[in-house]
Amino acid sequence: MRILLDPTAAKDRASYAQVAGAVSQRQQGVMITTAHSGTITEVKIQWFPEGSIPSDAEFPGADNIKSCLAHERPQLFVESCDDPQAITEVLVEPVIPKPLLIIAGGGHIGQAVAHQASLVGFDITVMDDRQEFTDPRLFPEGTKTLDGYIPELIISQPIAGDTYIVLVTRGHKLDAESLESCIHTPAAYIGMIGSKRKVALIRRNFIESGLATEEEFDRVHAPIGLDIGAVTVPEIAASITAELIAVRRRSKSDLSTNETVRE
Repeated sequence: MRILLDPTAAKDRASYAQVAGAVSQRQQGVMITTAHSGTITEVKIQWFPEGSIPSDAEFPGADNIKSCLAHERPQLFVESCDDPQAITEVLVEPVIPKPLLIIAGGGHIGQAVAHQASLVGFDITVMDDRQEFTDPRLFPEGTKTLDGYIPELIISQPIAGDTYIVLVTRGHKLDAESLESCIHTPAAYIGMIGSKRKVALIRRNFIESGLATEEEFDRVHAPIGLDIGAVTVPEIAASITAELIAVRRRSKSDLSTNETVRE
């Protein structure tokens, strides 16, 4: 292990502030630490948001920097030099916010999904219209809880391409209303609990009323979760969490629940 101790870090305060701001705003990018070793060692910190990496970036070059970001993997690059005492080392560190998981419904299944999803790297927001099911003590540390009318709460959230939405509310009507509020968002995943019959009824209502096209409803994972024969609450939560992972990692797995509904 090699450790960099930089007594001049204060000079890069602005770059560190940019990184902190990006994290708080759920923006991804790369932090680049460049160390020039010679008679003296000089260290420089830079921050580049995704999409703002200059094509003419210095060593290790834009392609290598973008590759680290795409693979979400830090990498140390060492520039060769004729002088063995003069070395340039560049550590490229992707800054990737945790994906946001919105759980609509803080009941038993919502609680179980929150606990399992927190273990695999999701930031979690739980919402319910019953205050007793938004008690932070029911959920993993760091979970954000909101109480109120769920469809309005969903709309108020910063839904983007790294947002995952799980609809497990207290009733079919509220599930449908919650789905209506998010079906046109750019969320990476929308899943709704329910039997095949319930899902078929909601699907027909959405399409016949013009709330969504067939293609738009097809992106909804319903019935929710991978078909693993889940029966108990922990098993159902495991099937939902597994589906979240499959979508997040662009798995080629057969998400058979969706195919069953479409048939």
